[in-house]
This record gives sequence, C-alpha cells and structure tokens, in this order.
Amino acid sequence: DGRIFGKRIAADGTLLDGPASADGIAIATAPVANYGAVVGYVGTDYVVAWGVGSYPQYGTAGIYSARVSADGVLDGVPGTLGPSVSGTPPGGAWYVQPRISSRGTEALVTWIKRGSSVDVLGAVVRP
Repeated sequence: DGRIFGKRIAADGTLLDGPASADGIAIATAPVANYGAVVGYVGTDYVVAWGVGSYPQYGTAGIYSARVSADGVLDGVPGTLGPSVSGTPPGGAWYVQPRISSRGTEALVTWIKRGSSVDVLGAVVRP
C-alpha cells in the first residue's frame, strides 16, 4: 500500500517493535507512492531514505529521509513525508534507487536520475 514501517531487531534476533504481523514504527505513511526504502546506521540513530511518486507531475516526487532513534522514536511527524533530500525532479526526469552509505553521524543518500540522461546524484544527511 506504499506505507513504510520499520522494526528493530535485537542481537538475539528478537523483534523489538511487535510481532512480524504488526506494522512497527510508522516512518512514511502519507497517502503517496512510497517505494525503495533503505536504512543506514549513523552513530546512535538510523536514517531511512525512500523514493516518492517518481514523476514530477505528482508534486511530491523525489527522495525523502527520516531519522529513527535507537529507541525506535521517529524524528518527525508520522503520516507526513519528512524532509526531501533531492527536491522535485526536473521535467522529463524521475529519481529511482535510493541508497545510503554512512560514516559517523552522517549519511550519504544517493539516487539515480533518469530522463534524457542517466546521472547519479546525492546529498549528505546530518543530524
């Protein structure tokens, strides 16, 4: 249904945010086409990035991110998109395949821009 939820897993494999059948931590539940969620660990938190809508005519299209504390608390408002790390793609282009690489407390979120050319773009996400 396009919503993104997360679950933390203890070192022994125990699910910390309810059973597998439950939703878990609500990360992106706005009624848009969320896809391709990826997660990176940054110091004491997690950064989750995902694509929205693909095409610029949807208005919310782009790559978004959110932070989740090690305690499972979303830094943001559930039900909203959170901050865009990419901005809206230019006309005739769309953003796909978000990825995360982390170092210390920073995360590098990258994505592919497809359109008249194919480019790899990125942004650093900091606390």
